[in-house]
Amino acid sequence: MAFWLFALGWAAAKADTTRQRVLVTVAAVATIPGFFPGEPFRAAVVAACFVLLVWVRTLPSRGRANTVAGVLASSSLYIYLTHWQIFPLIKDFSSWPALLASLLFGIGYATVATRVTRRLSAALRARRRRGDEQRAGLN
Repeated sequence: MAFWLFALGWAAAKADTTRQRVLVTVAAVATIPGFFPGEPFRAAVVAACFVLLVWVRTLPSRGRANTVAGVLASSSLYIYLTHWQIFPLIKDFSSWPALLASLLFGIGYATVATRVTRRLSAALRARRRRGDEQRAGLN
């Protein structure tokens, strides 16, 4: 249902010429509003932000802003995958704490998942290396 968003994002990342950017912009403006039926403001914000991403490739910023943006960007998949579980638990109290909790939970989940993945990869490499050494000793 949302694969076209990935395709649109890929097209935006690859669009280097003005013609390509115009085509991606037209595709976004034509398709994003239909993805949020009954929510015109949400569709407008998403479309506007997407168009900004297509046309504004770099922004000046400070080191701390880059650090925060880097953490959010590297955790974005995990935030996306978990927010729908966290946000509804807290949104009845207030939207801002629910948003903050969703972001923090996603960042924490990303941190744990990254560490576990690195440790498993290291263990698998060590195991393969030991197996290669044993096989080499048998020859």
